Amino acid sequence: MPFWLILVVIGLLGGFAAGIFGVGGGIVIVPALIYWAGFTQHKATGTSLAVLLPPLVWQPPSSITVTATSMSAQPSSSRP
Repeated sequence: MPFWLILVVIGLLGGFAAGIFGVGGGIVIVPALIYWAGFTQHKATGTSLAVLLPPLVWQPPSSITVTATSMSAQPSSSRP
């Protein structure tokens, strides 16, 4: 099996587990990268943390709404 396909399967499993069970990198992605992809523990943990960066960069700052009781992301067109 090609290495890229192993990474895609790990990503799909991690995404499925995150969506269904609310778990992610620490429980699914890191062990899968260690056992299936042959990563070291440090490299697997770093990769799991690096996966969190694209959504942070992609999210435009204008769509973040902060109130006194909560913080949520809203589409910028929903603001009055």
